[in-house]
Amino acid sequence: MKIEFISNGNIAKVVIRSFITEHRKLNRLVDAALLRAPVQQSTTGLLFRVTTLYGKQNHVRRAHKIICLEVSR
Repeated sequence: MKIEFISNGNIAKVVIRSFITEHRKLNRLVDAALLRAPVQQSTTGLLFRVTTLYGKQNHVRRAHKIICLEVSR
């Protein structure tokens, strides 16, 4: 699983790339971020999943921090 923070001025995004076998972990990370930060999400792919969380920069930073804490659990 690869987690990447990308900032484009006021709009930012977090891109999470994972394999299909990490499906439950990915869902847990995305759910935690969506419940605690007002961001939107988009998911593409079947075998290799690419999930993008996007929104205002401060909200996406908060989501990135939450995701990093959840990964370490």
